[in-house]
Amino acid sequence: MHALVRGRISVNPRGFGFLNIEASPEKGGAPGRPPLAPATAFITPPDLNPFLDGDVVDAVVVEAEPGRYGASQLALVHRDRAELFGTVVTHAKRPHLRVDRLVSN
Repeated sequence: MHALVRGRISVNPRGFGFLNIEASPEKGGAPGRPPLAPATAFITPPDLNPFLDGDVVDAVVVEAEPGRYGASQLALVHRDRAELFGTVVTHAKRPHLRVDRLVSN
């Protein structure tokens, strides 16, 4: 089973995240989870990298094993956050912003 869904990202400080599924992104789709879609889906750290906690994304959800779902092919729909705080660090002689682990991976 796989489904195209829309949901809000929840970041875990350990580097992974979850997609809290809210709706089907298809035009004219009724609000609420599509039939057969789970309430949440796991997001691996590499897939989570470009996103922040609270981002609304479209994703493909697949059943990884019975009762466990994973989200992939994430596409940003909306970001509420307009400011980002963190620590400036140097990596390969270039400045980078290390963001709080509660906000980003």
